[in-house]
Amino acid sequence: MRMLIFIVFLIMLFTGCSLMEREVDISIDDVPTNIMDAAMTAVPGLTVESAEIETEDSQKVYEIEGVIGDEEVEIDIAEDGTILEIEREVKED
Repeated sequence: MRMLIFIVFLIMLFTGCSLMEREVDISIDDVPTNIMDAAMTAVPGLTVESAEIETEDSQKVYEIEGVIGDEEVEIDIAEDGTILEIEREVKED
C-alpha cells in the first residue's frame, strides 16, 4: 500500500497534477450570471476577455480577466458571487 501511494505521489509530482487545485478555461458565455454580475459591480466598465474555473481546497473559484482603460484586471470570485480578490496592473505597450 505504501508503495502504491508513493507511486501515485511521484506521478503527480512529475506530471504537475494536483488534487488541491485545477484550472479550466471556460467560455465567457458559460460564466454564471451571478459571477458576471459580481465582476461588473466590482469593476464597472470592465471588458471581459477570458474566464477560468479553479478548484481550490474543493471550492470553485471563477477567475475573470479583462481590461478597463489602460489596466488589466483579474477578479477571483467564489461560486456564491463573493469577491475574493481583485488584481489591477497597468498594461505595458
